[in-house]
Amino acid sequence: MPSGSTNIQQWNPTAANQESDTAYTADTLRSGGAVDPSVFPSITANKLFYQLSTFIVALANALAAKGYVVSDANVTTLAGVLANIITQTDLSAALALYATLASPALTGAPTTTTLATTALDANGASIRIENGGNPAALLRNDGTSFSVLTTPAGSPGYNTLRPFFFNLLSGLVSIDNTGAGISLGGAAPIANAVTVPTPSSTDNSLRAANTNWIQTLFAPLANANLTGSVVIEGASPTTQAFGVGNGYADFAAGAIGNFRTGGGSSSDNSTNLPNTAWVQTNFPNLATAFLNSLTGLPGYQKFPGGLVLQWGETACAGSSSGDTVTYGISFPTTCMCVVGCDGGVNANVVACSVSGGTSFKAYCKANGGTWAATGVHWIAIGY
Repeated sequence: MPSGSTNIQQWNPTAANQESDTAYTADTLRSGGAVDPSVFPSITANKLFYQLSTFIVALANALAAKGYVVSDANVTTLAGVLANIITQTDLSAALALYATLASPALTGAPTTTTLATTALDANGASIRIENGGNPAALLRNDGTSFSVLTTPAGSPGYNTLRPFFFNLLSGLVSIDNTGAGISLGGAAPIANAVTVPTPSSTDNSLRAANTNWIQTLFAPLANANLTGSVVIEGASPTTQAFGVGNGYADFAAGAIGNFRTGGGSSSDNSTNLPNTAWVQTNFPNLATAFLNSLTGLPGYQKFPGGLVLQWGETACAGSSSGDTVTYGISFPTTCMCVVGCDGGVNANVVACSVSGGTSFKAYCKANGGTWAATGVHWIAIGY
């Protein structure tokens, strides 16, 4: 705004020949007004005109300092200049267009200018987002890569953590470059092939087993060729080394099919590809199942599927009531068959009868048909 001006002048600027403030305050002509007829002393008039003109000149000078032209040449023009003074009414009307700080209610379509930075700050950041003295986030564009970095608490610089960055030229994305781990809460579709490190041959964990690990350890056993979709089932819904917890990660066709870490039951009999924990847990069971036995007399052998074979020897007194023989262990359900033979050198006749899952009856006779005492060897099958 150009420099303003004013032609308004102060009356009696030196305050000569006028009442003092004390005399003017006590003057009854000032407090009661002039009566008719009366004399209007010059010292009272000078004080009155001095005060009025001083206030008016101060106002005119303030407006002139803001670039306005204040003149008594035209009343309408002067009124237009004075209209630039903001009153409470003007302020209330202007503020009504804006939301209050306490409870903003925004209407319309807010617009803003584009945020742009052309250089890094002194600590290497394009944009820094802080929250008091806590660790902050830093966005950095160094001309080659765009990075999301973290800063130590209370420090303007950035630390060695590299949670996310991508190459500005190739678009290659790098996540968790420091090995802190990635946690995904749901599905993570990936368009291209994904590889994972090959675990050691003794690995027994929730680590994902790749095809190289499976082929090396198990394909030669059955001369198998593994093809088709792959689903890797974990033994627990906890977060895996790949970062997938209760959810799963799908890989597009042409990669390795569907890739999933989660819970796999020991009875799974499908095309799902097991992880190392599932294999290590269930394959040894096929061998250890045959170790569930007791050699000697009596003895037993439990087979996968529930079949139980028992054997033993006992002394038979030889009577019409028979001798009760107790198995080494009770059959879980029942005994299906028990067979006995003479345990001595006399070739006595031995007969056995099933009487439940815990015992059987043994009957012994000599060749002549009389009851005879002898030793009995027996074998029983049940489940």
